[in-house]
Amino acid sequence: MILGILAAASVAAAPPLITQPLWKATPSTLDFLRTYPDKPRRDRIGGRAVVQCGVKTDGGLEGCALVSEEPAGLGFGDAALKLTATMVLHPQTRAGADVAGGTIQVPIRFAAPPPPPEGRRVDQKNIVWTERPTAKDLANHYPTQAMLEGVDGRAAVLCRVTQAFTLTACAVVDEEPYGYAFGIAVQFLMDKFKLSPTGKDGTAIAPGDVVPAAIRFVVHN
Repeated sequence: MILGILAAASVAAAPPLITQPLWKATPSTLDFLRTYPDKPRRDRIGGRAVVQCGVKTDGGLEGCALVSEEPAGLGFGDAALKLTATMVLHPQTRAGADVAGGTIQVPIRFAAPPPPPEGRRVDQKNIVWTERPTAKDLANHYPTQAMLEGVDGRAAVLCRVTQAFTLTACAVVDEEPYGYAFGIAVQFLMDKFKLSPTGKDGTAIAPGDVVPAAIRFVVHN
């Protein structure tokens, strides 16, 4: 009887599991970039993980532990645990329940980088660009954290040529240094490119062909 009472008291004292949470802060795109496991990123593999955490009085998460990860062993669990440092809950749930002192299970999904487009590849040295991003365009899209830290960078993409000889369906194939969102910045600038339908050697470039493009970002002091 005494054991039964103790067990019941233990269950009653367990922190409540939070449902219907309201988030005050969640991971940014840059947070995901900086924590994405290296091998899955290079192999363009997506994944997900579930973590369980306690909730502090200020809504921050603490004592987080991995519940599950898919695929296992590729680092998504560790990456998800790192991301919990950027998460903060509102004091109450959607239903009005207090969150401080409770526990929460958080699913986190890592979207796989898109594959490069397929098609006839055009040699970069043979491309004649008729329009390219301006210095002002580059300045407007310079990744904020890289600018603050004075970091130069570059990114390269492969894109499909449209009927108007602009670029579409671009995928990042190289980025240095990784984790500063230079790849994302380059993708925002792809609508500034336009190429000639004729290469430098006189050969035709057709809609549907795949062309490389690259941009270097340099901090000017």
